[in-house]
Amino acid sequence: MPRLLDIGLNELVSMTKRMSDAAEEAISIAVNAYLEGKNVRDDVYEKSMKLKELKDDVKDLALELIMRYQPVAIDLRTIESMLDASYGFSRFSRYALDIADLTNKLGNLTECDHTKIRHALSIVQWMVSKSIEAFETKNVELAKEVIKKDDEIDEIYNESLTNAAQMGKVKDIRCVIADILVIRYLERIGDHACQIASAVGYVVEGKYLPT
Repeated sequence: MPRLLDIGLNELVSMTKRMSDAAEEAISIAVNAYLEGKNVRDDVYEKSMKLKELKDDVKDLALELIMRYQPVAIDLRTIESMLDASYGFSRFSRYALDIADLTNKLGNLTECDHTKIRHALSIVQWMVSKSIEAFETKNVELAKEVIKKDDEIDEIYNESLTNAAQMGKVKDIRCVIADILVIRYLERIGDHACQIASAVGYVVEGKYLPT
């Protein structure tokens, strides 16, 4: 017979999984719409608000489980890590909303060269997906791979800053501004993916993986 704590933990896992699915979708919708010059701000905002509600639900259930069952060892570390992960997922949606806002603020930018943004997006989508997989399966080695990928995003962001120093050679300054902002938002999403991956080490081994 499963422990009552296990039932609560399973529900916490289910809620966190719903958050991760919604966060991944929000990122994909926001960036792809930006690349296509579409306005999806309302859609992304709705997902962001839903994720905020889920984050609060995760927090409430986590605190209830701690107070009611006083978990220790891996059970307690799992609950703590899910609280951290839920915060990360909510931040994913916040940055997705920032990206969705760019079309409203800067107009249609489909004529810009989005090569770096597409590259950054592919890396970040992999990091988000694999950080979630590592968290769900408690795969420490996969979590370490996610953390290593962060250097690639940092490199792309630094390149975009270097390009900004050459704005005089660019016909449309909006392209440069958007390039920096979108990649910066993606870089921050990557940072939160690394934090989720780092928590895998805490659950399994009792210490966070270095990021």
